[in-house]
Amino acid sequence: MENNKFTILITTYNRPEKIKRHLMSFESICWDGLIDCKPTIIIADDLPGGGLRGLCEEYQGKLKSFNLMYLERKKRLGQGFNLFYAIKTNIKSGYVWCVGDDDILFPEQAVDFINNINKNTPDVAVCEFRQGDNYQDGTFFSGKTRIINDVGVGLELVARFGKLTSVVFKTPDNKMIQLVENNFLGCMYEDRPFAVFSYLCSKRKKLYLKTELTAVGDSDYGLLRYSQRVFVNLINCINLAVKLSSNCTGVAFPKLKNNTPSEFRWWINGLYATILGSNIRYTRSRFIKEVMIAPKVIYRKFSPVKNNKWIK
Repeated sequence: MENNKFTILITTYNRPEKIKRHLMSFESICWDGLIDCKPTIIIADDLPGGGLRGLCEEYQGKLKSFNLMYLERKKRLGQGFNLFYAIKTNIKSGYVWCVGDDDILFPEQAVDFINNINKNTPDVAVCEFRQGDNYQDGTFFSGKTRIINDVGVGLELVARFGKLTSVVFKTPDNKMIQLVENNFLGCMYEDRPFAVFSYLCSKRKKLYLKTELTAVGDSDYGLLRYSQRVFVNLINCINLAVKLSSNCTGVAFPKLKNNTPSEFRWWINGLYATILGSNIRYTRSRFIKEVMIAPKVIYRKFSPVKNNKWIK
């Protein structure tokens, strides 16, 4: 079962109950359906001394279909930095599937996804992801599961919805890692440039699209600990990765149209949603931070600051 290298990377901060839910799911007999593949699960714990080590040690002997690795940060890095350094330092080959700690994989579909990635060896793969009380938000990929060879179509699929769990990419080489470290840290979508580089810097440019629902967000998805303003970063992040890929390969790849609302619009939307008690709203601490940042957001609305590349 060691023929194909595959890593499931779960970054987490102070959510032991969600990690336990993942580990219990990985015990399912459905995972016995993996063909010639024993993935490594990496739990990258961003809470120093948080107590997840004991839980992971408990499950290391229980997960028959996986190897389980626990990483404990010595100081808190933040989600994107945590993800980046796990990839840079601890993953050397094969495919990487970054999975949200608050997401739920459907084992049968996840097994099918992994098996077909190993079978078809695409440069990048995407799967159907939904969240919300009625699964009203998500990727909404249409048609049959298939291989995509059109780069313009493929890039839009990689960018669709921006949810961590929806994308799988090949382990980056040192040049790709350096590009991400120099240009993308702090954008919140650090997985996307890895996916774009994996896709566009390949000779084949082959994408595997799985349209069956493979993962969902849990019931806590609507309580945001980060600012809605960061949604501005997604398309900008993708297009910068496209530009850098073009520079590396000498091929002028198509950029995506940017119809994303402005930072100011997202800021207003987030505040109003929280005040009105909408399903998607801020935690109390996040709401206070959004109120306090008002002068900076209003200033940037009229006088954009060039050196503030990524909204935080």
